[in-house]
Amino acid sequence: MASNVVQDLFKRRVPQILGVYLAVGWGILEFVDWLVGRYGLSPNLTDLSLTAWACMIPTVFLIAYFHGEVGRQGWTRIEKVGIPVNLVATIAVLAFVISRSDFAAGEDRIQASAVRGSLDPTRIAVLYFDDESERQDLGHLASAFTGALIDELTQVEALDVVPRGAVKPYRGASVSFDSITRALKMGTLVEGSVSGSKDRVVVSVTLIDPITQSSLESFTRGGALDEWADLRDDLAIEVARMLRQRLGDEIRLRERRALTQNADALALIGEAERLREEAIDLAMAGDSAAFLRELNRADLLLARAESLDANWADPIVERGWIAFDRAD
Repeated sequence: MASNVVQDLFKRRVPQILGVYLAVGWGILEFVDWLVGRYGLSPNLTDLSLTAWACMIPTVFLIAYFHGEVGRQGWTRIEKVGIPVNLVATIAVLAFVISRSDFAAGEDRIQASAVRGSLDPTRIAVLYFDDESERQDLGHLASAFTGALIDELTQVEALDVVPRGAVKPYRGASVSFDSITRALKMGTLVEGSVSGSKDRVVVSVTLIDPITQSSLESFTRGGALDEWADLRDDLAIEVARMLRQRLGDEIRLRERRALTQNADALALIGEAERLREEAIDLAMAGDSAAFLRELNRADLLLARAESLDANWADPIVERGWIAFDRAD
């Protein structure tokens, strides 16, 4: 039975026709990919072409099966129904892909990267929190949480916090992220909301990358309404801690990128740091053998990083810390 099916497919030249379609389609994909690289077009065009190529395989199969055999064949009912359905489904899939993709040209992306490079992630703008309570009667708490957060972050020496007066004009205004970013020149945006019931308040805070408009980190805290002052203080401390941790890593990474042009060495030292942190956790758990094993793995990575960029001091310094950990 199976051999008969295979023979029938070859008799109708289905494998040959599908093979030609796949080969030609692959060539077109390579050409589109070349156009993207040559003229700075959106990389999503390649994905769109691949999607269309794959979605049209059922139509090619039907045409090959019913018209691949030598001689004249008429159009069957299956083709008259199946091909239009496949075309409609393909259009729907492509429309979905387009709606979820950013087709900005490569030059626009480069410009966005340039904008990102000119923004300091330690410059923080805290937008006024939104009152999302059902009765819209928590506006005073939204203002209090915003003010407390700005005051707390201002005390962190490593941060450059946009003054409250500079942020106030955007309170309740329908302004795009791009406009706010250009006006305030901030590298990190903090926004939040206040909601709750008559006896409970819930506060949500999100750190946002103003270039990609994506969420970097977020959390939600809740408490009794009559204890909102304690919640306000806890919230401010938590956001400050979160920013210190995130931006500390970002600042350290930027400094390292400025000291070495070797991407492999940079990746190796990052992995070595992760292994060292795991080793410390193992030591705290009392597993001394695993502790030394992970330190040795980290040291090997640092040695490789040192060999890739002999003028970069960071791998040498990190190896010194590992030697200290071993001796401790």
